[in-house]
Amino acid sequence: MLYNTLMQKILSTMRRAITDYDMISDGDKIVVGVSGGKDSLALLAALKAYQRFSPEHFDLAAIRIDMGFKETSKAEKEALRAYIEGLDIPYY
Repeated sequence: MLYNTLMQKILSTMRRAITDYDMISDGDKIVVGVSGGKDSLALLAALKAYQRFSPEHFDLAAIRIDMGFKETSKAEKEALRAYIEGLDIPYY
């Protein structure tokens, strides 16, 4: 329930910014760099949710960013891949 309320707030604010600043146009290809952190994953999930009802038709993809802070375990990499593929987003 809290997730839905939070996502609705994020989507409302994001939709307003996209409209006010003409940030997305038909045919755009948007690639989100994901590190596995909550900021990039929240952005990716919000863009996917927005894509479902957006008047603009755009492609969405994700690429993994290695920030170099620590060695990422194989389990973490697989969990990230599974999450992104679960959103039905191409992952590179």
